[in-house]
Amino acid sequence: MHKRSLRAPFVATFVTTVSALAGCGGVVKDDMHHEVGHNPPSPIPACPDTVPADQSACDGDRHCTYDFVQHSPDCATSTNAQCVNGKWFVSQDHCEPPGPVCPAMEPIEGASCVGALDCSYPDRCRPENTTSVDRFVCENGFWQLRIDAYAVKCPATAPSNGDACVCAHHLPASCGYDLCQGTPSTTAKCDARTNQWIVARSSCNPPGPMDAGTD
Repeated sequence: MHKRSLRAPFVATFVTTVSALAGCGGVVKDDMHHEVGHNPPSPIPACPDTVPADQSACDGDRHCTYDFVQHSPDCATSTNAQCVNGKWFVSQDHCEPPGPVCPAMEPIEGASCVGALDCSYPDRCRPENTTSVDRFVCENGFWQLRIDAYAVKCPATAPSNGDACVCAHHLPASCGYDLCQGTPSTTAKCDARTNQWIVARSSCNPPGPMDAGTD
């Protein structure tokens, strides 16, 4: 009887190696060129806390903005630093901030102002006269009023304290009402700062009848 000799088992071991594409964020593949993953991208370096010196060394492609100021919708200034090919390139954005402009409402005569402004507003005392305007000119840092010279009479009846008035510069300095022995017991003044009437009332105490006396 012959015995067949047993052969040693053949064991084949396959080792899979992984290669990564060079570079940030490259695709990782095995030897069979099967995609097996991705390298994570390197974090972008943060901007320096202060503006770097122009032409100084840097790493990474970065754009940093400093000292941004929005002067108006169409005007902003800032300092920009761009890292290109290992060097900082620093530049500044410039624009001319808008100058002073006329207030939307009439300013108060004597109030402070800036610039050489000459502002015109409709004459509210004579709204029917469209050519008449109140001019406010900023001179030496204060508003000066330039108006058409005309006079307005006092109201026929005494206004109430706090009522609106718009003709302060054309009315008399004071309007008198309710005469008492020839003297007004009610006075009304149109305040140009508040455009309101300031009314003061005093009691009227006429002297009593004089005694006829005795002869």
